[in-house]
Amino acid sequence: LAQGDLQSIREAGLRPIAVFDLDGTVWSGHVIDGFLGALAESDLVAPEQNRVLKALLAKVPALKEEPTLLSNSVQENVKLLMKYTESSSASPKKLISKKDSFFATAKLLKGLTPEAVTLIARQAFNRGSAYFGPWKNLIFQDETCSMQELIKTLKGNGIVIYFLSAGLEPTVRAAAEYFGIPLENAVGSHLILKDGKYTGEVLSNYAVKASVVRQRLPNPPILVVGNSARSDF
Repeated sequence: LAQGDLQSIREAGLRPIAVFDLDGTVWSGHVIDGFLGALAESDLVAPEQNRVLKALLAKVPALKEEPTLLSNSVQENVKLLMKYTESSSASPKKLISKKDSFFATAKLLKGLTPEAVTLIARQAFNRGSAYFGPWKNLIFQDETCSMQELIKTLKGNGIVIYFLSAGLEPTVRAAAEYFGIPLENAVGSHLILKDGKYTGEVLSNYAVKASVVRQRLPNPPILVVGNSARSDF
């Protein structure tokens, strides 16, 4: 867009806005994997949440006869969740689906405060864990350009950046912090709070991104970037 185009947009009383999906668009893979890795290293998940993991893992044929499944700690079963979650739609159907793993992860956060979960998300993105390196290292780049440089250039030209992802809100906000984007412009799947703690429930953005754009943005964006025909188109 030329500066004249941007100026005409502003003169019309509109804000030039660009919206970015994250997983598979700004970086490779799904950041919830890195988040689970950091969660596995913490001792924050309540032991009673292990029943969520056991019920899900018991559906995996390879684990049905696993003698340690019932006696495993939360941390051990989180590791199994990472190991047996499908990596793509082409993965064997004998594995746990990304969807089931997503909702199970939200349930594991029951009873935790936003502050505690924020620290886990920041660790996943900036420092990584023993299972995954820092997720920021997976931001797409090549010899001539990178998503980081693209977003910086857009910001430098006065375009307002929004992150809109089906990922858990704390991971989206961690990415926004890294890119220098206002947290109010970081929209992820919303974790329900009650009395200052997460309930384990989550409102997924996956199928409603268009509605979110219409509700949250002051005017239609001039640019949207995504990779999924199902959730981004």
